[in-house]
Amino acid sequence: MENPVIYHNMHNRYGESLTWRSLSTSSRYSELWEKYMTSQRSLDHLYHKLFVEYMRKFKLNPPRWESRSLTNPHRRDFFGAYYPVAFHGHASDAMVPTTIASLLLHIAAYPSSLFPDSDGSAPPVDILPLLDWNSSHRQSPRLAILSRSFGAGYGPLASICPFEESKSVACGSPPLVIDLQQTAEDLDSTLTRFKNDGGIALIVQIIESQWPWTVIESKTLQTLSNICSRLKLPVVVDETLTALRCGAPFAHQRPEYLEVINPDFVIFGKGLKANGIGVNFDGETLRALSIYQEGDRYRCAFRWHDKHTRAISVPTLIEALFTLDMARDEDWPLRSIEIGRQIRSAICAQERGERGITQNPEPGSIAGLDALLYVRKNSIKGAIVQGIPEGDYIRLLPVLEDAMKCPAFISNCVMGRKSLARRRVTSKMLKRMHRKPLWCYVCGDATEEVLGDDVAWCEDCCIATCGYPECEKGFTDHQCLAIIGYL
Repeated sequence: MENPVIYHNMHNRYGESLTWRSLSTSSRYSELWEKYMTSQRSLDHLYHKLFVEYMRKFKLNPPRWESRSLTNPHRRDFFGAYYPVAFHGHASDAMVPTTIASLLLHIAAYPSSLFPDSDGSAPPVDILPLLDWNSSHRQSPRLAILSRSFGAGYGPLASICPFEESKSVACGSPPLVIDLQQTAEDLDSTLTRFKNDGGIALIVQIIESQWPWTVIESKTLQTLSNICSRLKLPVVVDETLTALRCGAPFAHQRPEYLEVINPDFVIFGKGLKANGIGVNFDGETLRALSIYQEGDRYRCAFRWHDKHTRAISVPTLIEALFTLDMARDEDWPLRSIEIGRQIRSAICAQERGERGITQNPEPGSIAGLDALLYVRKNSIKGAIVQGIPEGDYIRLLPVLEDAMKCPAFISNCVMGRKSLARRRVTSKMLKRMHRKPLWCYVCGDATEEVLGDDVAWCEDCCIATCGYPECEKGFTDHQCLAIIGYL
């Protein structure tokens, strides 16, 4: 029997949830989880095997999306050539200059360890010249980042974060912010000075995280790639939000970018469950370090992992494997294209109905790429969906479930007047469980329900407010579906 609840949540824990389904839907992963919950020791001997399986699946499993000519048909891997090497609690932890510098030094030093001295130790090698570094790169490493990027939640890159609460805790040397309006010659001069002054890498986002959320042009990306290649400046692509959502496993693997950029690192996290850094040993800069053999690449990765007790916790590892299996088997990258198209179509239809017009909304009302959307608030206020407010826009991060491709499902179960009955059923279910919605409809933060406090909510629309005064008015003024009819 169909579950008669509402699926209006496109907040999904800031994009962490890519599916409604849990581990219980898989016999293999539910069994692993049961073992973990009842006898953690029974999984200890399996940990290394599971971790190796994760690394291989991250890189080597051939996905169906490649056979559909969305990318190079000769490539037989999932996330390109990336080996997941460095794992962190949060993607912001991975975007720290000293962390990336240490990883670069580790990779550069690895080839010398293949030819040990007679006593078995690695011979001393001056690795700074291999990276075209001097002492300033090691002692005071800096990162460059494109303008209108997210940056990070804390640390040096938080200085450019669009959220004041993150910007206020920024510390360390701020990144060099690259303005893409510069000419190619000016970009070259800017990055050359940066490299000479201790710059170690350039961080790139395929979609801007600040208004107007522009998708980077392939020509611009190629210009940056060519400059960084000449300077031996590694390119790091931040795919924290875009992985699996934008028509390819990583957004920079879309057809328009495949021939113009060959990054050295990728930052991943959120929906992939594990957060960290993927290394491309064939990247434009790293390939000069000559780590060619697959066995050597895995050994280089594991030697980095050996610096930690465990690179990744068992629960996270199980969830990450579950996610990779579903993403590959159900072709989430390809599915994200159709989901994005159908949600855009539904938003346009809803706005036409509200305004009584026949043409589509004005340009700029919807930005983003595929299943990562930024929608002007005025264009979606009548839909009553839970997203993440970004100024005058709302960021929508839908799950990559097959049902989200269906216009009827979106109309009846996700947004608009036709979903009213399901919202009321869901509210009744929450009340029986003594629960309320977890996310503030106005600001997107967690509601005070998390702290056990009373939360104001609309049981007709199944939305709540966090309780802060500045959100109360916006919540009170929402267009309740029980009163305002459209479509």
